[in-house]
Parts: sequence; structure tokens; C-alpha cells
Amino acid sequence: DFRSAENTWDRYLGEFTSAQPTAKVWYGRYLLFDRTNDTEKQVFAKEQLLEKHGDSPYAKLVGGAKSGPKVPLDEQQAYDRAFAAYLGNDIDASNRHLKSFITTYPESALLPKAALLQAYILGLSAGQEEVVDQLKSVISEHKNTEEATRAGQILALLMDAETSKKDVVGSG
Repeated sequence: DFRSAENTWDRYLGEFTSAQPTAKVWYGRYLLFDRTNDTEKQVFAKEQLLEKHGDSPYAKLVGGAKSGPKVPLDEQQAYDRAFAAYLGNDIDASNRHLKSFITTYPESALLPKAALLQAYILGLSAGQEEVVDQLKSVISEHKNTEEATRAGQILALLMDAETSKKDVVGSG
């Protein structure tokens, strides 16, 4: 029940007034208010996240650091639905939401994130070859983005793992 979750968050924040909420707390509230369609509270949670934790990975999930591009709320929410479904291991819903996002917002500043999310989804639902192809696509289509850098790091790790497997197989 989302209202119970909201009440729990509010009690938590009320009890620990001396400690600043973490980026994860603000991101959790951001996602909660998306689900409850409380736009005003969602915008506030996003603003707090970007203002107080602008360099955190959670801030990047809601549209980047303060200096990053402004993304309209409906566009951000469309991406967030795909990402939240992925986090919940609902691959079918994540794919469905991601395809809808890409179709609806073909010029979005969030397309690099969407492309990397597609690679993550493939990592749970497809073979390594498809994941590698998607990572290469992120690198080539979204040059000079954080997502391209991350895709390159993941690709390097996958290649290292593959090389290690070959070394182990031939060593015995």
C-alpha cells in the first residue's frame, strides 16, 4: 500500500531530523510519489535530490546533475517506469515501458540512459552476444556521454571475463 509507505517515510524523516536524508531516501520518495501520482511531492523530492545530492547516481537517474539538461516531468516519469520495472525484475514490463518511452520521446535527452537500460535488461533476459551488441550500440550512438563510458567499462569487464574463461579451460 503506497499510502502506508508514504507514512513510513514521513515517520522516518520526522524521527531523524538531525541527519540529512540520503540520496537513496530522496530517490525512493521520488519513485513513491510517481506511483501515487502526487506530482507536487515528486517534484519536491527530485529538487531535494538534485540540490543536496546532485552528483549521486540517484540524481543521475532522475535527469542528471543540476547542470544537466532539463527533462519534462512526463518524459522523466515515462523513463522512470521502465527503470522501476527493471529494478523490480519485471523484465516484460520494463521492456514494454522502455519501448513506449523510446517511441513517444525519440529526441529525449534520456535516450542514452534508455539505451544503457536496454543493455541491463538484456543482461537479465538474453545471451551475452545480445548484451555485447547493445553495449557497443550505446558506445557508438551516444559518444561522449556517461552512459557510453559506463557501457565501455561493462564491455571491458565482459571481455576480461571471457578471456579468463578461455585461459582456465586451456590450463588443465
